[in-house]
Amino acid sequence: MYENKFLIGRNFEKLSDTIYTIINKTAMLSMGFNTPQEAINKDIRLAGIDTLKILVIINDFHQTSLAKPIVSMAFIFKDWECKMISIKLDITINRDLINKAESEFQKHFLGTPFVYYKVANNVKASYKNEQTLLRLVIIFSGLVIFFAVLGLIGLVVFYIQKKKKEISIRKVLGSSSKNL
Repeated sequence: MYENKFLIGRNFEKLSDTIYTIINKTAMLSMGFNTPQEAINKDIRLAGIDTLKILVIINDFHQTSLAKPIVSMAFIFKDWECKMISIKLDITINRDLINKAESEFQKHFLGTPFVYYKVANNVKASYKNEQTLLRLVIIFSGLVIFFAVLGLIGLVVFYIQKKKKEISIRKVLGSSSKNL
């Protein structure tokens, strides 16, 4: 959970924690609990597992884009299934470190493919579509403004031409400069 604050409870620590789950505040509220104290150690049903006890309530955080609302989340410790392991590193990733992580992973999860990625790259990719959309909006907004200004200039030129004819006709009919 990295630096996310626990509102109440403790992290997974031992294999017997397979009957526990960690949920976020949004999930707690959606389950009908009003306070973390009310929800802690309560039995719930999640993901086809008969009974889980709430071990921890954590603060809400964005799992995906900041533009999307925060959703209910539950983290379940399963000793028999591993879909993803997340490791926070304060050092530069190099090939030796990746090889060590892969060998440790293979010791515990035989036959499971080892795939790694940097979270920063994943976040960058998720915002790529939004950046492309923003560029298109800026381009088309610029075009709309350009054509609006062009239309105004055309309207002013048309109005001046119309007044020019009117002034010319008045001059020909003998109107003085004062009466124009």
